[in-house]
Order: sequence, then C-alpha cells, then structure tokens
Amino acid sequence: MTIHAKDLINRPLKVVGETITLKAVGDGEWSAFHLDAEKGGGPPLHTHPWEEAYVVTRGKLRVSQNGVISDLGPGDSVTIPANCPHAYSALEANTQVQVIFSSRRPVAFFRELHEVTDIPEVLRRAEAHEVVCVGGPVAA
Repeated sequence: MTIHAKDLINRPLKVVGETITLKAVGDGEWSAFHLDAEKGGGPPLHTHPWEEAYVVTRGKLRVSQNGVISDLGPGDSVTIPANCPHAYSALEANTQVQVIFSSRRPVAFFRELHEVTDIPEVLRRAEAHEVVCVGGPVAA
C-alpha cells in the first residue's frame, strides 16, 4: 500500500522523542508541520538540502544556527537556510512550534523515522534522506 503525503495530514508521528504532525503539503515543494517538544527535546546539530522556518507558538526554543544561539518565545521565528548546520532544544515542557520546510522531502523522512528509537538506525535513515548529523545537541 502506498502512503501519500496528504494521507498523513493530522496523524501524529513519534520521531526520536518528539511528536510531529503534518499539517499541509503544497502543490509545489513545501510542507508544514506542528511540533510538540518536551523540555530538552530536539535533534543534534545537522544539515539538509532544504530551508526550514520555525514559529514558536508556546514555550521556549533554543536554536543554534551556524554557531549562533538564539532563544525564541511565542511569536518569534527564525529561518534556517539550506545546508546550514542547525539544532534546537525545547527550554520548557510542552513547547509548540510550527515548522515550514521548502520541500516535501521531510514528509517521507519523518514517516520513515516514526517510532524508530535505535540511534544508529535513525542516523542511517537520516543520511538516506540527505540529513547529516554534524555535531551534538544544543544545550538547554
């Protein structure tokens, strides 16, 4: 059975301790997600070949982008260029973020990582999607 991107809309995916829910996919190359992050949650420093933007709607998020660290609260946003080393960490429980990607590729990536907890396997799958870990997490 083939799963199409639009079939995943509003289905929460568990991705390495966080819940990410696809909210929309564009006819062009973009996708939008809702992220629920717990305190300390977030990916390690990584790169990928698409842009992304974060809009914090609840809680606080610490973002590292090309070595510059910023703390974001509700209403704050940041845009991450393609191939820029970045990471984030939720500074509060129940942090919520809207995430917009300039690609549909994250849809397949997050679907493939749903409920995968073995870190070497996560990294292997990430590299297959051109998501490359280049460092550790940003400190909360």
